[in-house]
Amino acid sequence: MEPGDAPARHDRWPNFGMLALVVAAGGLATGVFLAFNYAPTLDAARDSVAYIQDEVTLGWLLRGLHHWAGNLALVLAAVHGWRLFWHGAYKAPRRLLWALGCAILLVLLGFAYTGYLLPGDERAHTGLGVMEGIAGSTPGAGEEVRAVIRGGDAVSSAMLARIYTVHAVILPAALLGLVVAFVAAWRSCGPARRGPG
Repeated sequence: MEPGDAPARHDRWPNFGMLALVVAAGGLATGVFLAFNYAPTLDAARDSVAYIQDEVTLGWLLRGLHHWAGNLALVLAAVHGWRLFWHGAYKAPRRLLWALGCAILLVLLGFAYTGYLLPGDERAHTGLGVMEGIAGSTPGAGEEVRAVIRGGDAVSSAMLARIYTVHAVILPAALLGLVVAFVAAWRSCGPARRGPG
């Protein structure tokens, strides 16, 4: 730095994107431990959640950490996205990063919704009915989409097993793929720069 040059301006906000990634990784790690004791059937889901909560050593803590990590990761990602939108980081040449970030936010929303349906309690049964109703209103193919999601003619264990597969397999794989693509795109674009002042 030459004498008289102004020092580089440092952003005093924390990197909410990195915080969201770390918290989401914690949610994924606790989810692996919960999966060892969870039974994704309508008859056994509530009992397996009660078993995790009451019988598994520190199960209540793992379940709580999993729940709050998911919520906190979603909030941090939303704050990060709002902040970047405010500073215009969605404009060229960073449009790909913006699109990948929005896709990551949608995956986190998918985690939240599918996780809400898994405990097998009354709220989850109501949520399953709402999901079925939304699927049934798909224009032109409502009944076919509803049948695929349900896994049959009515809400069943097959539906809960499919939701669990989405929550525990498909969404983590999608999140990992999107994060890898985001990091690769970020390395080619570099971090967003704010103007002087």
